Amino acid sequence: MELLATLSDPIRTLLKRYSFKEIEEFYNPNMMFDAVHLLSLFDSESYENEELGSLVIHPLESKYPVRKAKNRFLTAARMLRNISRGIMKGIKIVEGHNIDIIRNKNVHEIGLMGTLISKETQKPLVQSIHGDFDTELLLTKNFFVYYYKHLLEIYNMKNATKVIGISRYLVEYAKRHGAKSVSYIPNPVDISPFLEKQSRHVLAQTKEKLGIAGKRVLLNVSRYSSKEKNVKRLLIAFSKLPEKLRKDWVLLIVGDGGGMEVEYRNFVAKLKIDNDVRFAGVIPHRRIPIFYQLADIFVFPSLTEGCPFALIEALPAGLPILTSTHPVPMEYVDETNGVIVNPYDIGEIRKGIEFLMGLSEKERANMENASRRKAMEYDRKIAFEKEANLYSTLVRR
Repeated sequence: MELLATLSDPIRTLLKRYSFKEIEEFYNPNMMFDAVHLLSLFDSESYENEELGSLVIHPLESKYPVRKAKNRFLTAARMLRNISRGIMKGIKIVEGHNIDIIRNKNVHEIGLMGTLISKETQKPLVQSIHGDFDTELLLTKNFFVYYYKHLLEIYNMKNATKVIGISRYLVEYAKRHGAKSVSYIPNPVDISPFLEKQSRHVLAQTKEKLGIAGKRVLLNVSRYSSKEKNVKRLLIAFSKLPEKLRKDWVLLIVGDGGGMEVEYRNFVAKLKIDNDVRFAGVIPHRRIPIFYQLADIFVFPSLTEGCPFALIEALPAGLPILTSTHPVPMEYVDETNGVIVNPYDIGEIRKGIEFLMGLSEKERANMENASRRKAMEYDRKIAFEKEANLYSTLVRR
């Protein structure tokens, strides 16, 4: 059996973040396929037919690079041109190999490529849905882009043989928007590194390097440049904590600033909390467990989510969690392991932080145990088994 998957990120980028084994497992659950062909708009021809275990790369970029142009319509034209080439290349891959299933993990432009390959070759299509565009409508200032992407999303879901909702909320979301058959399979997360206790020496050394030795830590892990991660409201709420309470704590933000690092540092300086906030930047995935282990509280007041890796990783680390009233985060957090706040209400976020800062040792231990129990539901072995079973069902038809 073989699978053709459209690749949402360049393989060169994925290899910087994850081990080869993690990438292979992500696209080939339980190693059930003899080969997985990855069709990439973003990798150069130097990767053509390169084999990484069971993965075979089919790049498109070098002749017609997909880069942002000054003119947004030119950028869109480049994307459409490459999607057209990708469809033709994908059809040839299906015709030249024993492809059983087409797989989309992107539900917009790149997903369209997989959908049209599926329609042309009559191969079953499995489509993931990762985000809540109903909520994103409230966040966008560009309604044209929103409706364009929403139409693509609906088209791809309606034409999929099977849609995977990565949260229970997104299963219902997909059904509301026309998906014929939907299964719930959360994102696969390897929770084992987050269950392992780090040595005190490693934790102390990491704190020393960050300049936060002796401080207790509020941790946020996110692509904080994105509006939906709500980090600016989090910073304001943190700044409004009583100074005598805040002096023992630091807010540590780990993740991609998306080119907005200077803007955020200036914002922190304006709030006069620059001594109490640290931006650690992008951390290699193998080192991320250290940051969860040195934290005391995880703060994640997102406005919208699909299936948040960071939140799932906080569970096996045993952290008390502050998160938002959006339905997805509420699948992971309740009063047994954290506090849920209105993410638009800065005062409520501040009160939630204060509440978690004031936990007794017994209350903290109870929340730690509750988070770890919940983590067991999201181990990647369960997700891989469910996805492999789904593929087997489609192939047997």
